[in-house]
Order: sequence, then structure tokens, then C-alpha cells
Amino acid sequence: MLNEAWESVDTYDFAIDAFVVATYGNEKRLFCNSQNGRLFLLDESADGYDDTQTGVGTYEHVASELRSRQYGWQTPSSKRIGKLTASVLTSTDHDDIGIDVITTDPDTDEEVLAFFEPIYNGPEDFSLKASIRRKAHYAEIRYRTLRGRPTLRSLTIDASLNPQSQLARSIK
Repeated sequence: MLNEAWESVDTYDFAIDAFVVATYGNEKRLFCNSQNGRLFLLDESADGYDDTQTGVGTYEHVASELRSRQYGWQTPSSKRIGKLTASVLTSTDHDDIGIDVITTDPDTDEEVLAFFEPIYNGPEDFSLKASIRRKAHYAEIRYRTLRGRPTLRSLTIDASLNPQSQLARSIK
């Protein structure tokens, strides 16, 4: 059932034995207990980095992925997938992004855009564009954060049924 709401799945590189709610810093917080006896504070950081499994104070990036539904542009026939446009707001030092297009008939899964912010000058808007130029029946988009916490504002992918017709779908 589609509920038209965002859903999130968190994965960890260790086996979780139990979740524990406890007071930490005068707030109720969620912890998880690993099978080897370690206790981890969840959702401590909002900058895209989290403490490593060893708990020695080194941080690693928390990878995230957004995957769209499959777009067919209201027809099951083959069409030419044209271009992809993403509107992104960077938020932290050196936000890195990867965008993949997954097509059906023929089946492909390919990165079409990689964005690496070399110099951080505060939050900044970017309009990222990539040409796809391939025939397919359906297409979906996978947006990945490789580092940092960039905000995806909109994502558009175009397709044409024939040279005289231009269709577009946008998720926001």
C-alpha cells in the first residue's frame, strides 16, 4: 500500500541484539545493544557522520540512498530517456552526491552524475544536469549521498515517445 510518505530504513554493520530507551543528557534517547555487548547511541549526529563500531571516537560517513518509483510515462512502449536534472542544496563541508538511472527493457544500472564539492563556502544551491540518451521502457532514479548531508530539492527525468512528443516526470 502506498501512503505517499517518506520511509526510512537504517542499517548497521553489526548485529543488533536489543533496543534500549534510556535518559542521556536529561533526554530520553534510543540506544542499541550489539550481540558482542557494546552499547550504541543512535541518531546522535545530524551531519552525516557517526561513530564507528569500535567506539574509539573516529567517525565514518552514514551512507544514504533515495530511490524513486519506476516511471513509464503512461505507456508501456519503448521511449528515449533524455536528460536528468537535480536541484541540490549543500549543507556541510564537502558534500558528495551520486545519481544513478536504472532502466528496464533493456535492463541497465548506471551512474549518470557524480558531484564532488571541492571548496565549501557555506550552504549553496546547485542545479545538476546529466544526459542519459538511451531507449528503455521504464526508468527509475537512485540518489546517493557519498559524503555530507546535501538536501535534494527536486529531481526531473525526461523522455520522448517520438521526436515530436516530449514528456517529463518530476518528483519533489
